[in-house]
Amino acid sequence: MSWLRPDKIPRSEYSPQEAVKRRIGEYGELGASILDVFNEVDPLHCFFGQNVDEYSGYVERFFKKLGGRDFKTLTDREIEELVKGSFRESQIAKGFVDKDAIEALVHGIISVQHPHQ
Repeated sequence: MSWLRPDKIPRSEYSPQEAVKRRIGEYGELGASILDVFNEVDPLHCFFGQNVDEYSGYVERFFKKLGGRDFKTLTDREIEELVKGSFRESQIAKGFVDKDAIEALVHGIISVQHPHQ
């Protein structure tokens, strides 16, 4: 495989849409809503509307860190910790994800948790 010879690159069967569907299957509508928040905020400034799975791995890390806890009972601080835990420490330390983006994610996810507030 060579980037100089794109005709030699084998076709991938990977489908971003299918990857998102699988993730929603794992985490339900809550997962879909949190993915929507990540896509809306676009903390890494890389979402262009076509790469629907761009933040899928971040949502997966969010849910792994959530564990068996009840999302509806989390405090704002716990949500902030889950959001920060969705990124690698180096992404935050090096400024790839800034404070404003984290704050926007936290507020967006809190609005998922309490949609009528």
